[in-house]
Amino acid sequence: MSGRIQIADSFWLLAALVAFLDQSGIGMLFLLAASIHEVGHAAAVWLCSGQLLTLRLTALGGVMRYRLRRQQTGREVCIAAAGPLIGFLTAWLAAAGGYTLFAGANLLLSLVNLTPVRPLDGGQILQAILGPGKLLLGVEMLGCLCVSLMGIGLATHHGGYGLLVFGAVLWWNFRKNLQSTPK
Repeated sequence: MSGRIQIADSFWLLAALVAFLDQSGIGMLFLLAASIHEVGHAAAVWLCSGQLLTLRLTALGGVMRYRLRRQQTGREVCIAAAGPLIGFLTAWLAAAGGYTLFAGANLLLSLVNLTPVRPLDGGQILQAILGPGKLLLGVEMLGCLCVSLMGIGLATHHGGYGLLVFGAVLWWNFRKNLQSTPK
């Protein structure tokens, strides 16, 4: 699809699966938390006098492209951090109001997005601070390794495979980052 907001078929498939298979409603809470997260990024782009070019929603999350009048590290960090920050704020407000499941969804989504691997927010923050290069790749590799080791530990001792799958997705993204980094 073209235009400012692009919704991939994978997003619609995920939304349909969540709607039909998730009787607890937790999946919908995560989709709402993800929407609030993306609004946080969009608001930061606006506050930094930027222009939102596109927002692409996929089953793996949202990817925002924007243009700033002047590229500044502080603005890039602000925009990347805005999604997790609004998620933490929403988690706090939801918990204070007694909406613990929604608070948990926002907290988990924010923490996951701070993983230091691009295109996640933590990776974007690191890239803004460190710039492209070997140090950034080293930190990303360490992030992938930590998540994967935690996933192996959970899968081995508790039978949960979600973190292991997330680790595999991170390694896939790291491989793409490795190929696209200038030498």
